Amino acid sequence: MRGPLFKNLAICELLKKSYNEGNDPRLFFYREKSGVEVDAVSEEGGVLHLYEIKSGKTIRPEVYDNINILKRTLSNVQSSTIIFNGENAGLRPQHRQI
Repeated sequence: MRGPLFKNLAICELLKKSYNEGNDPRLFFYREKSGVEVDAVSEEGGVLHLYEIKSGKTIRPEVYDNINILKRTLSNVQSSTIIFNGENAGLRPQHRQI
């Protein structure tokens, strides 16, 4: 249950952040028939922020695949973030650990 509980915690924190900034949260889940999905998409002022939420011992390189596909597909993606709760992130330079 660690993964689903952590994902729920992260989504709640994204909602809290939006409310604390005085914004009406526009937070969505994104999934295509092809299987491309991102755990959370936040829309603010016409731009998108993508979030992939993972909990486990390490992050596998495939975690970046869907975010990179959406960054190439959607013209209004401003940022992408991996939210990771684990021991060994092994993150690429263009992503940050929260």
